[in-house]
Amino acid sequence: MNTNPADVSGAPVSVSPFRRLVALLVWLALAVVVVQAAVAVGSRLHGLPGGAIGAVLAMVAVALIAHRHPLGTWTRVAVLAVLVAPGWIYLSTDEAALLPTPIPPLPVAPTGAERASYETTLRFALRPGTRPVQEFMSPKLEVPLPFGRPGAWADYFAKHGVKAHAAWQANTVGREWLQALDAVPEIADLTPQRPGAMIMPFRPWRETVGLEVTEAMRLAAAGHGNEAVDMIVPVIRVCRKLQANSRTLVRFMSARVALDRAMAGVRFMLEKSPPDAAHRQALIAVLAAGEDGAAAIERAMWIESAYWPTLMELTPGPGWARYLPTLLHRCRTCNAMTRHTAQIAALAARRDVTGIEALQQQQLNARAGSFGFRSPTGQMQLMELPGKNAPIAFRNPLGELLLTLATPAYGRLVASYWKIEDERLGLLGRLRGWVE
Repeated sequence: MNTNPADVSGAPVSVSPFRRLVALLVWLALAVVVVQAAVAVGSRLHGLPGGAIGAVLAMVAVALIAHRHPLGTWTRVAVLAVLVAPGWIYLSTDEAALLPTPIPPLPVAPTGAERASYETTLRFALRPGTRPVQEFMSPKLEVPLPFGRPGAWADYFAKHGVKAHAAWQANTVGREWLQALDAVPEIADLTPQRPGAMIMPFRPWRETVGLEVTEAMRLAAAGHGNEAVDMIVPVIRVCRKLQANSRTLVRFMSARVALDRAMAGVRFMLEKSPPDAAHRQALIAVLAAGEDGAAAIERAMWIESAYWPTLMELTPGPGWARYLPTLLHRCRTCNAMTRHTAQIAALAARRDVTGIEALQQQQLNARAGSFGFRSPTGQMQLMELPGKNAPIAFRNPLGELLLTLATPAYGRLVASYWKIEDERLGLLGRLRGWVE
């Protein structure tokens, strides 16, 4: 085909390989801009199917134009490049820098005490490249204590107290682990800020706390209130230390849930075998220690945001995202998470659970296309959004999708935190106002 308009002979005109390469790159850039625009418009009109249809039609259109109007001269290449450049620059330009967050970075050189206390929390963790640790084998109670039914507790210990005591005695490694955690003044959290990092195992912690609290309540049911307090104070103390330095939501909420269980035990003790003044003061001291209230839940809301720079592979190196400059903006995605977290944290500090749920649903509707994410039981689950499908973003579409898929459902977490906090303050008030 003769691509030179000045040549009327009909003979083919050779095009240099370099010009062919430049022309190909310009056509590819045009295809990317047009396809992303077609996907955004199509999804806005008809959801995900509309976006898919828009992508196909855009690719066919660009291919037909390229076939019928090849870039045979440098002038044509330059004109098309000038037309494509603004769209390409807009789609591929990321934000310049990361916004700051309140979560401090991990210490570059942690002290020996920090490292030792952190390693203690990982005693029963599954380590990469090894088989599951079988050292922790919690004894199973044939009839577990019904923590959700306080009215049945006294009858439970009358019927099953001997078996509960035997299960507690058999949990030697769990008690040793709890004692080791209680022995350090602070429990550091050096969890690397990357997905998949080892964290404190939940099952051994939950079962050990359950057995300790059950045994303390058994002692109270038998009339040994002071001994029951001596047993439950270390549990509460470890909960407070785990929460104070937590860098994962799992550890933060594990500490809060365990505290809730321990406080249920304390209320049972006060009813069945009230401790003396010294032991009540010990309970007051341990329940009042540490960070609580709005400051604690606000900090917890920021925990996940600290993982996003690593998730986006900003550190180390550019990673795979450098090959998709128009689809994924790493800084823009992290900063969007930071702005969203700032709103969530402010609402959490004000106990506005309804506001958090409304904000997160609004974010899902704005980002998620046909899919959203919710967590009614604390687990991440795919869901289909009600009503009209949300559009796919024209700019940074993969980043918006990642934000949708990886943002926790904070509403239930915040509601649980404030419920436990109200119980803690109520128990403190009861202890402080105790009259013999």
